Amino acid sequence: MKQLLLMTLLFFVACDDVDRTDATGATPAADAALIQEPEAWVFILSGQSNMVGRGDNVDQYKDYPFFQIPSNALYFAEAQNVTSHAGRNPFGPELTLIYKLATTFPLQKMIFIKYAVDGTTIEQWNAGLRVNLLNYVKAATQGQDVKFKGFFWMQGENNTINPSPTYADLVLDMFNYFKTNLQAPELRFIVARIKNYTNNTFDAVGIIRTAQERVVAIEPNSKLISTDLLTLLGDNLHFDGLSHLAFGGCFAKAFVEDQDKQMLTCPARYVDTPLL
Repeated sequence: MKQLLLMTLLFFVACDDVDRTDATGATPAADAALIQEPEAWVFILSGQSNMVGRGDNVDQYKDYPFFQIPSNALYFAEAQNVTSHAGRNPFGPELTLIYKLATTFPLQKMIFIKYAVDGTTIEQWNAGLRVNLLNYVKAATQGQDVKFKGFFWMQGENNTINPSPTYADLVLDMFNYFKTNLQAPELRFIVARIKNYTNNTFDAVGIIRTAQERVVAIEPNSKLISTDLLTLLGDNLHFDGLSHLAFGGCFAKAFVEDQDKQMLTCPARYVDTPLL
């Protein structure tokens, strides 16, 4: 079975050079491969537990291409410069997100910074966690010529317990905080809409999902992705390991290919998403 999965994934890797121009005006793969700006592109990964990740036994993927951090990418987990995914459990969407973006633009230097905190609300992020994240970003990029390109956000489950009618405004306030403090008015936000939980674990899923849709409708440089097809662990709350691989690939696809406002639905499995 493992050999079959590996052959399937390698098939998609072999398809990587196909030029895919679509109606959204996305950058064709051939053009993306030639992009080499002098500034390092910076990508931020943040949110709560489904960004932290619940994938286990990451070393089972050591034979897959995405297990390696490409040579044109640096990865920081908070303040730690991570040079290998080996043994880093639990894992989240970072494996495939880093791999897909770095291999789509193989000549472009990139820096990825992840800071996510379990069980947090947007109020907690605005009360101080965003300052922590900003400090991590500044530390990872100090002394370097950088361009802040993307912000990947997965948060909202805990806000369904006692939903605020101003949730969308609070998220937009945080996004504006980073655009201002990073001097990055063109920073692109990819927002993961929380899964449509039906097990009554959370009280007001629909309120937060609607608020997340409002965030993307208001923030001009943003896109919404749906996590509804991703599968869960036995706790019925957190994505399983295979869904985290699909999740990371979906984040990358939303950043690279889809510049319109149409929501992108993440596939249930990573191998269902051709590599960019």
